[in-house]
Amino acid sequence: MSTSSIARSALVSFIALAVLAAACGKKEPGYFRDRSKGFSVVFPNDWEVKTEGLLGATVVQALSPLEEKGDLFRENVNISVEELSKDVGLSYYREITFENIARALGEFREIERNDFTLDGRKAVMTVFTHRSGALRLKVMLCLVVERHRGYVLVGTATEKSFPEYKPVFFRILRSMKLED
Repeated sequence: MSTSSIARSALVSFIALAVLAAACGKKEPGYFRDRSKGFSVVFPNDWEVKTEGLLGATVVQALSPLEEKGDLFRENVNISVEELSKDVGLSYYREITFENIARALGEFREIERNDFTLDGRKAVMTVFTHRSGALRLKVMLCLVVERHRGYVLVGTATEKSFPEYKPVFFRILRSMKLED
């Protein structure tokens, strides 16, 4: 093989590696990953994603864009991760979680409950309403227990906007991946 053939081959290999490295380095828009908590998720591109100043076990919060100048509420998704003892299963975790929610929220009313699979794991999803000040809110809450952790995904909207945001909440939920 001639020197020019070797140089051309090396150049082609270098360009291919550079393109491949650039493609591998690109993140999907809206992508969020927390390796220490063992999950990733994809939020809508135009949502604001926060990881600081959050309460309790909340790891990430995504806020919808303001719909108009005087918008009083931004639809949102919060993901929390709680460390659980070894004997806590999904049924018990759901029971305890909802006892606490019902005590903490004004005018709490469960509307819907479903079992489903999230990233190959058993999960439960519940839709409920409650009052927060003057606002009537509707919430889609999903729970998964994996590796002694409780993963909680909460999508919140006003009662009026919930039908529009429920499919968005489902897309976010379905994008969630738990790491082995």
